Amino acid sequence: EKYLAEFIWRYDGSYIFPDNKRFGVFPGLLWGWNITNEDFFKVNGIDYLKLRASYGQMGNDQVFFRGSLQEYAYLSTYGFGNYPINGQVVTTLNETVLANPNFTWERANNYNIGLDATVWNKKIDLTIEYFMNKRDQILIQKTGSTPASSGIADLLPPVNAGKVNNKGFELSVSYNIKSTKDLTIRAGINGGYARNK
Repeated sequence: EKYLAEFIWRYDGSYIFPDNKRFGVFPGLLWGWNITNEDFFKVNGIDYLKLRASYGQMGNDQVFFRGSLQEYAYLSTYGFGNYPINGQVVTTLNETVLANPNFTWERANNYNIGLDATVWNKKIDLTIEYFMNKRDQILIQKTGSTPASSGIADLLPPVNAGKVNNKGFELSVSYNIKSTKDLTIRAGINGGYARNK
């Protein structure tokens, strides 16, 4: 149990997207190194020490825009309207939303590196983690690309063009006050910092 590894391979599909964008592959890799299990590692006061890292990609099909789930955004929608012709109001059929044939998954790439330790005769547990989350293909409404005079400025479909980066770190420390066969009492504190970009 010195070296740990796990590989994940997800293949997801969603009816929300067009046929050629419906399925997505989302891999993941987790790696760990139990340093305290190495013969060369003999440090007084350190009972357990593990270094770990992971990468994983996740897909999101629950894409909301203007408060509603964007089902079938790759199809145009139509609705009835009224239009005056020669002094009479007639019923018309209007395109209410333009189609986006390239509508597809939002993707999140998650990176994490951490260090777990137990010290002082198993009295104190420490965890330090650095994380980074990079999301792309986020569904957004483009503005300013079509003049209002075209008549379709408000009908533009949402597109997968948004990006958000989030990174930071977390730290937790806990103290094992009492540990018996039937009872463990532990007090801890944790905190973190994150920044969006």
